[in-house]
Amino acid sequence: MSKVFSGLQRNSNGLAIWKPPAASVGVLAGLFGIATAARHSPFAEAGRSVMTIVSTVAAVAIAGYGIKMIVEARVRGLWSAVAGIVMVILGASTTLHVLK
Repeated sequence: MSKVFSGLQRNSNGLAIWKPPAASVGVLAGLFGIATAARHSPFAEAGRSVMTIVSTVAAVAIAGYGIKMIVEARVRGLWSAVAGIVMVILGASTTLHVLK
């Protein structure tokens, strides 16, 4: 049983599997907070295109890293694939939301 969950804590590089998805959620939450504050500020119209570009680039980078984790699941284990899928879903849904 412990062998099944051994990959949940650390991958082969010593990095915890949950750190990239947690960092992704933190980045997206931070960008959401900044975008919300910018929307209600005097420079809302000027900042809209910048926030769209920054959010899209971050979301695509998160999805790209998620794909990398899925591809490396053979080496890192099943939990890497699960974390990668979560990151791809986060990135794709954020990209669709921002570009909508």
